[in-house]
Amino acid sequence: MTKIGVSMESLIDFLNRWQTLIGSIIGGVVGLLAASLVAYQQRRRDEDACATLLLGDLTIFREAVSVIIENQRESDTDKGRIIIAHRLVMLRPTISPMFDASMVRVISVDGKLAAHLHSFKMLYSGIMQILDRLALQFSKEDLSVLVDNVYIKADANKLAQGIGLSIKQAECATYFLKELFLRRCVSWIRLTLPIRRRFYPTAEDKRSETLLREVK
Repeated sequence: MTKIGVSMESLIDFLNRWQTLIGSIIGGVVGLLAASLVAYQQRRRDEDACATLLLGDLTIFREAVSVIIENQRESDTDKGRIIIAHRLVMLRPTISPMFDASMVRVISVDGKLAAHLHSFKMLYSGIMQILDRLALQFSKEDLSVLVDNVYIKADANKLAQGIGLSIKQAECATYFLKELFLRRCVSWIRLTLPIRRRFYPTAEDKRSETLLREVK
């Protein structure tokens, strides 16, 4: 009886220790999962906020530039492009100082989105440099004199080309930002995106592919 009693006590003590250990492990796992979920939700909120800021910048830029171009009837001539350049110098469509930081937060989600945002930012920087040069020229001489200036013509043509490409890049980036951040079931969309692009590409997917090939 004594041996049996000792064995039972040892067994109960062993089970108590394992119960405590298992409880600690389960508690630790649950705590880790809860912390991971909170971190994931916070990251998603930050990404959504950044995507919203980028969408606002891209939309304002596209709309501002499109209005100027559409209101100029002779936009395909040297004179028309110089007039557009002059109006862009006056308007100077700018993006938020937080654009770069916001871009960094979202580009890891999708390679094509990253490519379009990087291309837009590169084109935008080039556009700003041209506008700086033109602003200096426009401040020195009257527009009616500058329309025959070969250097002004060259910059105006480069500006028109950069504007056209930047609008296309902004449109594609806008589509992917909405698709990957602002739609319902975003996690499912991100998970199935490679399959959809490969076997069921949308018109925007095809347009994006073509535009990225042209940039290369």
